Amino acid sequence: MGGVALICAATVLPAQAFTIDTRPGNGLIGAFMGEYDPYRGNTVGQTFIATNDNILNEFSFVLGNTGVPGGVDLGNVNFRAFVAAFDNTTNTIAGSILFESETKSTQISDNLENFSFEGLSLALTPGQEYVVFLSTLKDLDGIVDIVSVPSASNFTDGYEDGGGRIVQSGATSFSDLLTSPFSTDNAKGGDMVWTASFSSSSAVPEPTTILGTLAFGSLGAGSWLKRPQKGEKA
Repeated sequence: MGGVALICAATVLPAQAFTIDTRPGNGLIGAFMGEYDPYRGNTVGQTFIATNDNILNEFSFVLGNTGVPGGVDLGNVNFRAFVAAFDNTTNTIAGSILFESETKSTQISDNLENFSFEGLSLALTPGQEYVVFLSTLKDLDGIVDIVSVPSASNFTDGYEDGGGRIVQSGATSFSDLLTSPFSTDNAKGGDMVWTASFSSSSAVPEPTTILGTLAFGSLGAGSWLKRPQKGEKA
């Protein structure tokens, strides 16, 4: 009697999430973002190195109108969030943009605001350095405004080297930003106040797939057994 082979189709399911969380910060201002000279930092970001938990699912940043330079009018800063690979030898973005959010706006308030970006499911390469950054360059409105970027201490949760705050002030357009070096002077002095949620992926058969395959296999085996064997009468 021949054997019956059961084949299960594997489905990629997310594993347990790994999270970075540098909140609440150290109470200091690490940088500014907006349309204002000489404090104009039109782009700020956070670098990190991807691990085996390489699926970036969501991230968030804390910004605020507290601690802005004297004489500067507070305003609604319009910006977008981006994700890209980062080349730490040239301090520039490497390759194409992997994620771009819709436009977000800060509110005129003395309180800190949390901005979340969810539903990414973005697969990263383990060991590769990346940058998650906020930029006003696609949403400039010509109005003088500024927002503070709170500072946090360095990573303490397993991301090791490569994590740090970076700033770009010289780019005048987004296309210019893609080839302009970032300033990493602050990278060893602290991180942005941010969170990020990652997960790993593994090939795990879904229960419904297994049951369906077993049922099909049983049905096929039963039909084979009921067939007349060679030398028997039907």
